[in-house]
Amino acid sequence: MTAFLTKYFLPLACIGVSAWLIFDGQAQVAKAQENRASAQQELTVAQDAHLALDRLGDSKPVLSEPESAAEEARFLSGLRRHAALQGAAILKWSSTTEVYKEDAKMPEHKALVGLTRVTSHLSAVGSYASLYKFLQSISSSQRLYTFSDIRWTRDSAANRLTFSLTRYVEPASQTSSQ
Repeated sequence: MTAFLTKYFLPLACIGVSAWLIFDGQAQVAKAQENRASAQQELTVAQDAHLALDRLGDSKPVLSEPESAAEEARFLSGLRRHAALQGAAILKWSSTTEVYKEDAKMPEHKALVGLTRVTSHLSAVGSYASLYKFLQSISSSQRLYTFSDIRWTRDSAANRLTFSLTRYVEPASQTSSQ
């Protein structure tokens, strides 16, 4: 009896479980592709609306954001959203900050005194098209960003994009008085 079970039933059970796992995995992939397509469509609609507002002249660029505990979290969350909507993913992220101070040698920079320059160093992966769209979506943002040190690399697994993205943050005292 055990020989019969081992010879016939066990292989059939293994095949059945394997088929179920494959079917379930395919269903999850199909659902993820639907979600991505829906998110891309929403992004396209939002970008079209944004472009329409730009043509009407109703939107103004944002050069800097007010300083707050949540500014960096909002920034990173926005970057991750931009990446995900374009089919890319952020792997690594770090940042450095520099506060502009008054400098007698550079009087033309007096208007910058108090602003904080935050430079984020990022590494993202995805297809070439998704990384290109990711950069494009950031650069079309209303907020002022400066890109530098952009490097594209490709290995057997994926395309990798590393770059530095600089943004500006106003002191809380400046924004509260406006």
